[in-house]
Amino acid sequence: MKGSTKSLLWIGVSILFVFFVFQISCQKQEKEIPVTSYSNEAKQLFIEARDKYEFLRREKAEALLREALEKDPLFAQAHIYRTLTCAATNEIENAVEKAIKNAHRASEGEQFLISALKAHYWEKDYAKAIKVYEQLIDMYPKDARPCWLLARVYRDSGDSAKAIEQNQRAITINKDFAPAYKDLGYRYSARGDYKKAEKYFQKYLLLNPLEPNSHDCIADLYTKMGRFEDAIAHYKKALEIDPTFSYSQRKIGINLCFLGKYKEGREVLKEAMDNEINPCGRVYTMESITHSYLYEQDYLSALDAIDETIEMAFANGILEEVARYKLAKCAVYSELKDYENAQKCITDCQNVTLEKNLAPYYKDYFVSESLFWEAWIAAKEHKFDKALDKAAEYRAALEEMDDSKRLKYHIALLGHIAMAQGETRSAFELFKNASIDDPFFHYLTARAKDKSGDKEAAAKYFRRAANWNTDSLHYALIRQKALARKVMLASTDAQ
Repeated sequence: MKGSTKSLLWIGVSILFVFFVFQISCQKQEKEIPVTSYSNEAKQLFIEARDKYEFLRREKAEALLREALEKDPLFAQAHIYRTLTCAATNEIENAVEKAIKNAHRASEGEQFLISALKAHYWEKDYAKAIKVYEQLIDMYPKDARPCWLLARVYRDSGDSAKAIEQNQRAITINKDFAPAYKDLGYRYSARGDYKKAEKYFQKYLLLNPLEPNSHDCIADLYTKMGRFEDAIAHYKKALEIDPTFSYSQRKIGINLCFLGKYKEGREVLKEAMDNEINPCGRVYTMESITHSYLYEQDYLSALDAIDETIEMAFANGILEEVARYKLAKCAVYSELKDYENAQKCITDCQNVTLEKNLAPYYKDYFVSESLFWEAWIAAKEHKFDKALDKAAEYRAALEEMDDSKRLKYHIALLGHIAMAQGETRSAFELFKNASIDDPFFHYLTARAKDKSGDKEAAAKYFRRAANWNTDSLHYALIRQKALARKVMLASTDAQ
């Protein structure tokens, strides 16, 4: 009897041991990064929020994350995702702190994810983010999401080839992982490979026909291609699916501006503003209204719109947009040759960098950008010694930030100074060496060629700048001028 009991005991221990080893093995072989919460309801809300975020429904994602955190205030992964969905700088900082504070309650994979997202979006430390994501991918080789997130780091750091590589890796892991198809579409669109971009956007649409962003993305491609009416039709389809999807309504307004229908475009943008519930979205819509005036070359109205943008951004604690549009105002005053007010705007931007709630990266970023514009204005005023001194300070600031990606802007700045000095050939070489794929700098390159007498090369760069067809402050500043010069050179060639 004793021997039988002993045998049964050993069998029981053996079963428990095998079960324990099996459990550990399963944990190590988990297909995806875990989601750790003591509330199953919070966990489900988080997963739904993550899906909404990946389809650009940030407002709904934010609401779901808040609900999840009400049920589990210690939910580390939910806190870090809030840094991607909320708008105010102090809210983002608070979410980062809570994610880090509660990271020990989460799995090792989640701790890596929190570290990577923090490095990417809060610290802008791309090298660190890449390293952490690579470790995370090694831990979860069957999870497509970390490959997609790594691709976004490469995108933001300017390495399009590696971004494409990681997105391809994501869809090799999971052929139905929709966000990777979307991002591949944008990467190929940026390269001018519209056929391949359309293929990926169509796949994204096929996977998610009832998501407004599926129509919004392919509409972005048609905008880029200059097919503005086709783009508007798809933006309208997105709004039929979800009338609150403000991105599409905003872009309808911009496409109308591209068609030269500025008043109609602004009416659509103002309607989008009335319908917008997200503070960050309202600020971005106001920025688009500013752009609409710049596309029309109505600089005085643009200045008024910028003031409204700044006021709105400050009221909602979105301080990086306050600083950004202080410098936008500087650029507009520069267009008007009002250099005294342009300099005042630079000082105003520098004052924003002293705000305690501005993220550390943005403090350094806007301090350096202020130096860029000080050099820019000095060159416009033909104060070349000052311009060169400020350009040297700008380079030193970039080196101190270890921001080698932005050193190309220092080269372009030297090109601008050379242009102001009448050294057009030297200016062209500097712009060419800077190799900045941006409409503003394509336009400057075109002007350098134009002034040096090389009309054929100038026409190529004017076309590139004029046909950029992606809304931005830089594009708004030069689109109409580039279009006018492109048409003039074309008519000269025809004669």
